[in-house]
Amino acid sequence: MPKPRYGTVRNYARALGLTDAQIEACRPPDSPEPNRTVTDELRLSKEMLKTLAWDFGHANPRAAVAEYEAFLRDKATELRALQSRIEAMGAAEGRIANLMGAAEGALEAGDFPEADRLLADAEEIQQTEHTLVQVRKQAHIRETRGDAALLNNDAGTAFVHYDASAAMFDPFDRLEGAERRHRLAERLYRHGLRFGGSGLQGSEALLHLNLDTYTETETPVEWVKTQNSLAIALGTQGARAGGEAGMRLLSRAVEACEAALRVYTEEAHPVQWAMTQNNLAIALRSQGERAGGEAGMRLLSRAVEAYETALRVYTEDAHPVQWAMTQNNLANALRNQGERAGGEAGMGLLSRAAEACEAALRVYTEDGHPVDWAMTQNNLAIALKTQGARAGGEPGMRLLSQAVEAYEAALRVYTEDAHPVDWAMTQENIGRAFMAMAEAAPGEAEARLRAAVAAFDRALTVFDPETMSFRYEAATSARAEAAARLEALSPAG
Repeated sequence: MPKPRYGTVRNYARALGLTDAQIEACRPPDSPEPNRTVTDELRLSKEMLKTLAWDFGHANPRAAVAEYEAFLRDKATELRALQSRIEAMGAAEGRIANLMGAAEGALEAGDFPEADRLLADAEEIQQTEHTLVQVRKQAHIRETRGDAALLNNDAGTAFVHYDASAAMFDPFDRLEGAERRHRLAERLYRHGLRFGGSGLQGSEALLHLNLDTYTETETPVEWVKTQNSLAIALGTQGARAGGEAGMRLLSRAVEACEAALRVYTEEAHPVQWAMTQNNLAIALRSQGERAGGEAGMRLLSRAVEAYETALRVYTEDAHPVQWAMTQNNLANALRNQGERAGGEAGMGLLSRAAEACEAALRVYTEDGHPVDWAMTQNNLAIALKTQGARAGGEPGMRLLSQAVEAYEAALRVYTEDAHPVDWAMTQENIGRAFMAMAEAAPGEAEARLRAAVAAFDRALTVFDPETMSFRYEAATSARAEAAARLEALSPAG
């Protein structure tokens, strides 16, 4: 039977009282012709393509071919995802039906233990395939409660909600629960890194729970990823904590990195291996910064070696961002070595530290990588400040002035509201630079020391004595020294 003409259909439709808009909506849209390679790639029938394109054609009558092809790709992806879900549901129903049928056969044969086993398998599939849908919805709600708590800077409550959200999967799919737990641990880590509080501790706790699910032999990829994330969380906590507690955290961070390196080898996983070497070096450098004497220098030397090892993979051409990160971290370790070494050797190490920061700034620009740029400006300033304090005289004052300029540049990004912890650390560093300037130029000492005390006071509004005890104690001690020197300059002193 021949298809009726559009005009004939339109006349009948009008006789039925349909408007022109309603009639036009029934007219096949004018869609551009997609490229043959695209239709071959999508592997969909012409009828399906027309169906998918119906709304697009009416909404975008003048669209370019590229827009139409992109639309079809998106729709084809959605279609296949839906088909996969339906197929999974059908497969589950089929397995359940087969098990139920087999259980009936076992009952008829009088094999009650076998019937019970088959029914238990059917029940497990029912729970996994159907209950998980509801579990995901409930877990999402609990996760959202955690997000709201984190938005309110209540990392402790956020941890409770995140932990509960992931634990909901334990009876049904522990791997899915562990994957969720890892993602939520990263969320807590980022918050703790930026705003302080208990986010880092919560991140560490969630990652430790995942080590009950992931093992080195059965799930090595997930296990090593957890070890690496755990090392970062422990290392950041250790750098902020004081005393033996901080050193214990740093030792655990080193252990986690060394465990990860059993899986991440340079030959098999070069990029991940380099990343882990970097994380190991960060923890070693923090340990070396705390430890005194030869032990501290050995740790710092190990950190420098690990950074230089990572640079075998992280080259400026192949991995510019990671290369810049490693150069920046290397600068910190070199600076720590230079601070402890005397004479020309120490000044040489400090010069190398400044050069590594300047190299990193070739990649870390203020527009392209503002936070990393600010961090590198801060580290460059610390190296310049240490050089300036050593040099003395006019050369020393020039270096100290450059250090203050670099700190102030960093504060363009490190604002008190957006990055309170980094803002406070930069304020502490500015205070130390002013103290060095007061010593280098006694005639301006009073103004410099007043500026130093004010900078330390600003830092101490953020440094929490419980979760950031190392930073709090260091800033408090420096402020007391600056205040004492200032008092000694007064006539009464």
